[in-house]
Amino acid sequence: MFHFLGGYTLIRLLNKDALNKLKLFYLLKESEEIQTISSVSKKFNLDKRTTLRLLQAFQQDIIQFQLEQDIHLNFQNERNIIFELANSFDPQFLYVNYLEQSINFNACLDIFNQDFTNISQFSAKHYQSVSTTKRSLDSLKRLMKQYELSLDLAKNQMIVGKEHQIRYFYYTFFWESYSSTQWPFPEIDLHTLQVSLHEITKDFKNLPIPDINKMIVWVAVSLIRINQGYVIDYEEDYQHFKNHTISYNQFQQFALTLAETLSLPAELLTTSELQFLYFSLATTSAFSHHEFYSVVDIDTNHEFLPVTASQLWIKRFCSFFDISLTPNEYFYLYTNLLSLHSRALYLIGPSNVYGILDNGSNTFKRSPDNYAKIKKFCLKLEKEEPYFPLIFKRNNQLIPQYLILVMDLLKRKEQPVSIYLASGLNVIERDSLQAQLQDLNPFPLKFSEHTEDIDLIVTDVSIPKIFSKEIPVFHWNPIPTKKDLKLVIAILSELHYAKNKK
Repeated sequence: MFHFLGGYTLIRLLNKDALNKLKLFYLLKESEEIQTISSVSKKFNLDKRTTLRLLQAFQQDIIQFQLEQDIHLNFQNERNIIFELANSFDPQFLYVNYLEQSINFNACLDIFNQDFTNISQFSAKHYQSVSTTKRSLDSLKRLMKQYELSLDLAKNQMIVGKEHQIRYFYYTFFWESYSSTQWPFPEIDLHTLQVSLHEITKDFKNLPIPDINKMIVWVAVSLIRINQGYVIDYEEDYQHFKNHTISYNQFQQFALTLAETLSLPAELLTTSELQFLYFSLATTSAFSHHEFYSVVDIDTNHEFLPVTASQLWIKRFCSFFDISLTPNEYFYLYTNLLSLHSRALYLIGPSNVYGILDNGSNTFKRSPDNYAKIKKFCLKLEKEEPYFPLIFKRNNQLIPQYLILVMDLLKRKEQPVSIYLASGLNVIERDSLQAQLQDLNPFPLKFSEHTEDIDLIVTDVSIPKIFSKEIPVFHWNPIPTKKDLKLVIAILSELHYAKNKK
């Protein structure tokens, strides 16, 4: 029911009360029907009195977080729950407010900023007993274990593990919490960093703004850790990684310039440091088809596991789905797979590689047939190829990301649903409705000017039997309502499944 929280990594740091209030927010936000005290009680498996207290607590939080202009909640009659949300409101803001109240979150922040002295002082600072703090930190320890890290508050370096894994944890920590609200690194001038990074974005053609923001967080975390004396001075397999749009030598020149701009001692930027930063930045983004008209380097080092795994993945994919790729499609698929598999293998943790806050449910809903096919393909890979059990073990979010990569390729194999769209208004209105249906459907549609060889008639006027014959007919309003669109999409989905099931 609460699949929309599945992509949040730091959700594990919230206490039960905060988690329930966040779930309540998303339930009210996503619901298409008006919720009642009874319906919420049933979904949360609570009695009505407890549900009422939950609503009251959430209402108090809206006031405390000063969100009255964005979130309106009313349940005075104790039956219908009136919930209204401003279009401009970013749910991340509510999530971050709950994170900032979390003992675990504040412990992570203090440890990163080297403000955590001992558990007694930390507990007193947050008005908690030491025993309560220790119990709360158990969930943080479990999360860190997924990054192959451990928490030992008796040591100077309280987070124990490889430095590149610590940085990956804190990259996830800051990207998920502060990326959309405020700049959390006062020791680094954001404007200076943005200006400096602008140069590298010229080499990453058409790099989206979110990916630039991810780079900024990666660089900030690395620079602060280096300044604190935590340096990567060891070799790792990811150092064999090559990016197709910017060579390591190009990146090295950029990094040295950046270090000079930010007054960072250049001698701290060792080869190992530069290779990690190159790897982390170069695998942050996804690449689109049009980027492959200019290629700096394509990695064919078969001793580097992600190279072999990615090439094998493509070979098996083409065979499984009976698809041929153009050279441009091959490079697109190969480079994205190389990025996915590299990060899955060498940056260990529960984070989604593309940073999509979704546990796969939304991708499944968008294209359930293809999701099932990709899942079947992955199960076959895992069973028959030696590399993939480890890859899938390291990252359990790869299936929805694979589907995002190959969605357009799979559409080529699908038979479109043929529609005859009849509008009593005018041709312009019909064209507008066609465009709307195309946008709302993830699978291919074909609009016909005739009623021959079609799968569905969609109309707001009467269609005589002589024309409709045995073809299914869906009648909607001249200006379709949301309910009309929802119903016709459901019908189209069923027709698409019937035409393409194997």
